[in-house]
Amino acid sequence: AFGPDGNLYVLQLTQNGLGPESNMNPGPGQLIRVDPTTGVKTLLNVTIPGPPDSLRFSSGMVFGGDGALYVSNLGISPGGGQVLRLTSVTVPEPGAGLLALVGIVPIAAIIARRRRK
Repeated sequence: AFGPDGNLYVLQLTQNGLGPESNMNPGPGQLIRVDPTTGVKTLLNVTIPGPPDSLRFSSGMVFGGDGALYVSNLGISPGGGQVLRLTSVTVPEPGAGLLALVGIVPIAAIIARRRRK
């Protein structure tokens, strides 16, 4: 999805894949920002309050009219899915993340809505 800032935002379902090589530990998903002009990719660190504490099996996202990014989380968990609303981010102090990757942590409103059957 293209954000209001003109960047492309991409969801990765899981870091480790779903095949046998993942050893049944697919790991958290990732949100990546891509600058369409330069192609520079930035891994965004999404921290969610409560279990799970990260993106897990996120299957969709859209920017709302309010500028917030809405992400579906736990898309494979019947009755346990969430819609996350990400509105504000901050860049950590230099050296806080991996070299060449800049972590961004949501700080304002992350609202999780659990679907219940």
